[in-house]
Amino acid sequence: MTNIHKLILKISTLSFLILISLNPIFAQNKNPKNSTSPKIDPTVRGPLPFFENKSYDYGDLQEDIKYATHRFEFTNIGNQDLLINNVVSSCGCTVPTWTREPVPPGGKGYIETKYETINRLGKFKKTVSVYTNSQTASVLFLDIEGNVIRPQSTVIGAAAPETIGGLFFDKGSIVFEPLYDNRTDTQYIKLQNTTLYTTNFTPLNPDDYPKYITIQNFPTTLEPKEFAKIRVIIDGKKAPGYGFGAFQVPVLSDNVVMPAMGLNITYSRKQYFPKYNAKQLALQPKINIKNAMHDFGQQTSGDYLYCNYEFTNTGKKELEIKQVSADCPCFRLKFPKMKIAPGEKITVQGIFDTVTKNGSKTIGCEIITNDPTSPSKWVYVKAQFQDKFTNCPTCH
Repeated sequence: MTNIHKLILKISTLSFLILISLNPIFAQNKNPKNSTSPKIDPTVRGPLPFFENKSYDYGDLQEDIKYATHRFEFTNIGNQDLLINNVVSSCGCTVPTWTREPVPPGGKGYIETKYETINRLGKFKKTVSVYTNSQTASVLFLDIEGNVIRPQSTVIGAAAPETIGGLFFDKGSIVFEPLYDNRTDTQYIKLQNTTLYTTNFTPLNPDDYPKYITIQNFPTTLEPKEFAKIRVIIDGKKAPGYGFGAFQVPVLSDNVVMPAMGLNITYSRKQYFPKYNAKQLALQPKINIKNAMHDFGQQTSGDYLYCNYEFTNTGKKELEIKQVSADCPCFRLKFPKMKIAPGEKITVQGIFDTVTKNGSKTIGCEIITNDPTSPSKWVYVKAQFQDKFTNCPTCH
């Protein structure tokens, strides 16, 4: 073999070795998105939503766009179908839409927010509460924020300021999560005057908010750049029902920029259970529901559909049905009794009014009991309708 042949062989061998060493690098970078996408977690029992991001900042928004939208996407990393039972915003200025159908394990869904910008100059921060059938994540919170500005205009030939400030709370709403039924809870919120004007406030009207709410330190006057720290107290022992509650307290003033606004208060009321050890927990009531999802299959709109659910108290104490709340008035449960003895089994009838239904419908009903391990349980009806009727306005 000549020296030239030996040189060519050495170069070929070296090139081959370099390609082999680089191959893993190319393989690692080939599809980076797939390596970070969420997967089903084998340790999770039941459905569980996973959001890559739970907040979004729009930055500066021109007022004349009218609406700003953002879609939060999620993956069900649990081992059962995930249902979004409801989505509620902290303000009427934000309208949510969401995936209505069950999301299978590994499947994807979305929560979309639509914020109205007209006549809402200045900074904002709003919260939407997401209610699911997941035992480990029954309620989640998503936040949107931004700053609405008006296109620069001129007044008598001079440039007008880009923003004239406003009255702002330091957060979109006060959220009491959880609010236990055996105690009161207190939170604070700041109200700031960023306008150029002294603002005089109209005293709050106690008739504008529930009796179980106390609001203290509300200002009578705020100078420019001054703020007040408002104290809000809610009595969980007096608040009615369990689950989500929300209301807005009107805030009125003589401020020329923002004479009317609202203080948003939301809460999720839950039962308080002491910390039981294993022996004590075994002596408590325990609810078991057989076949919690009833699928009627293909149906024709206009009829009443009936089904049965089997409720059993497998615990050692009396099980009490404390509250029953359906997503829609078209679905209700008929209980033969509201207290179930240990070891007792009852049949609960489900009644589904299908008038005006079309397309695929899944309606849920939440049952609140005194079972400390599962105080909230859901049952569902599902059906597919072909006839084209107007949707029930109260259904999801």
